[in-house]
Amino acid sequence: IYLQHTCYICGNAMSGGTQTINHIKAVHGYEIPSRAVGYKRPQDNDQEYVRDMSNADVLHYACPSCWFHCPEDDLEALNEHTRDEH
Repeated sequence: IYLQHTCYICGNAMSGGTQTINHIKAVHGYEIPSRAVGYKRPQDNDQEYVRDMSNADVLHYACPSCWFHCPEDDLEALNEHTRDEH
Protein backbone atom coordinates (compact mmCIF):
# COMPACT_ATOMS: atom_id res chain seq x y z
CA ILE A 1 0.00 0.00 0.00
CA TYR A 2 1.24 3.47 -0.90
CA LEU A 3 -0.13 6.14 1.42
CA GLN A 4 -0.84 9.40 -0.42
CA HIS A 5 -1.15 12.49 1.77
CA THR A 6 -4.24 14.16 0.37
CA CYS A 7 -6.28 17.19 1.41
CA TYR A 8 -9.54 15.92 2.83
CA ILE A 9 -11.38 18.97 1.46
CA CYS A 10 -10.18 19.48 -2.13
CA GLY A 11 -8.42 16.16 -2.82
CA ASN A 12 -5.06 17.72 -3.78
CA ALA A 13 -2.13 15.36 -3.25
CA MET A 14 0.79 16.59 -1.14
CA SER A 15 4.31 15.31 -0.62
CA GLY A 16 3.83 14.62 3.09
CA GLY A 17 1.75 15.08 6.20
CA THR A 18 3.27 18.43 7.18
CA GLN A 19 2.65 19.84 3.73
CA THR A 20 -0.95 18.61 3.89
CA ILE A 21 -1.54 20.23 7.28
CA ASN A 22 0.02 23.50 6.05
CA HIS A 23 -2.14 23.42 2.90
CA ILE A 24 -5.33 22.85 4.91
CA LYS A 25 -4.55 25.83 7.13
CA ALA A 26 -3.36 28.20 4.38
CA VAL A 27 -5.95 27.37 1.72
CA HIS A 28 -9.00 26.23 3.68
CA GLY A 29 -8.48 27.97 7.04
CA TYR A 30 -8.72 24.87 9.25
CA GLU A 31 -6.13 23.75 11.77
CA ILE A 32 -5.66 20.06 12.42
CA PRO A 33 -3.03 18.50 14.69
CA SER A 34 0.14 16.86 13.48
CA ARG A 35 1.39 13.47 14.64
CA ALA A 36 3.91 13.36 17.44
CA VAL A 37 7.50 13.49 16.21
CA GLY A 38 9.47 10.26 16.41
CA TYR A 39 6.56 7.81 16.16
CA LYS A 40 6.55 5.64 13.06
CA ARG A 41 3.52 3.88 11.63
CA PRO A 42 3.00 0.61 13.52
CA GLN A 43 3.85 -2.56 11.62
CA ASP A 44 0.90 -4.46 10.18
CA ASN A 45 1.29 -8.17 9.47
CA ASP A 46 -1.54 -8.05 6.92
CA GLN A 47 -0.27 -5.08 4.88
CA GLU A 48 3.04 -3.82 3.55
CA TYR A 49 3.56 -0.08 3.17
CA VAL A 50 5.88 1.19 0.43
CA ARG A 51 7.50 4.60 -0.02
CA ASP A 52 7.46 4.55 -3.82
CA MET A 53 4.12 4.68 -5.61
CA SER A 54 5.51 2.67 -8.52
CA ASN A 55 6.07 -0.29 -6.15
CA ALA A 56 2.49 -0.26 -4.85
CA ASP A 57 -0.41 -2.48 -5.76
CA VAL A 58 -2.85 -0.28 -3.82
CA LEU A 59 -3.11 3.49 -3.20
CA HIS A 60 -4.74 4.81 -0.04
CA TYR A 61 -5.41 8.33 1.22
CA ALA A 62 -3.57 8.93 4.49
CA CYS A 63 -4.59 11.17 7.36
CA PRO A 64 -1.76 13.57 8.26
CA SER A 65 -2.80 13.61 11.93
CA CYS A 66 -2.97 9.90 12.77
CA TRP A 67 -2.53 6.42 11.29
CA PHE A 68 -5.95 6.30 9.56
CA HIS A 69 -6.02 5.54 5.84
CA CYS A 70 -8.73 4.62 3.35
CA PRO A 71 -9.00 3.57 -0.32
CA GLU A 72 -8.14 6.28 -2.84
CA ASP A 73 -11.62 6.32 -4.30
CA ASP A 74 -13.19 7.31 -0.95
CA LEU A 75 -12.26 10.94 -0.25
CA GLU A 76 -15.52 11.23 1.72
CA ALA A 77 -14.23 8.65 4.22
CA LEU A 78 -11.08 10.74 4.76
CA ASN A 79 -13.21 13.88 5.05
CA GLU A 80 -15.58 12.29 7.57
CA HIS A 81 -12.69 10.84 9.60
CA THR A 82 -10.89 14.20 9.77
CA ARG A 83 -14.01 16.16 10.73
CA ASP A 84 -15.03 13.60 13.38
CA GLU A 85 -11.61 12.87 14.88
CA HIS A 86 -9.56 16.04 14.46
